Amino acid sequence: MGQLLADPAFFADLPYPQVPTRVFAGTAGPRAAWLPFEGEPNDGILAVEETKAHPDDEVIEVPALHTFIMNSRRVAEGIVGLAGVR
Repeated sequence: MGQLLADPAFFADLPYPQVPTRVFAGTAGPRAAWLPFEGEPNDGILAVEETKAHPDDEVIEVPALHTFIMNSRRVAEGIVGLAGVR
């Protein structure tokens, strides 16, 4: 999968769903000019900007590292809110 992340042709060939998409992107990765993401918000694996498959995607930034995004209360609340569960 890591190799595909670096392949723009792979992403160009992916079908895009015709429904609104919400992306939860982590921002707890390190930021420094000498690191691969430099000063960009990231989750330690992906920059926030890399999480969008389409310009219209809604991106919600979560203060978490990549592996722990799914454990975030904000993510759980966002998913429950999408389902209309109260």
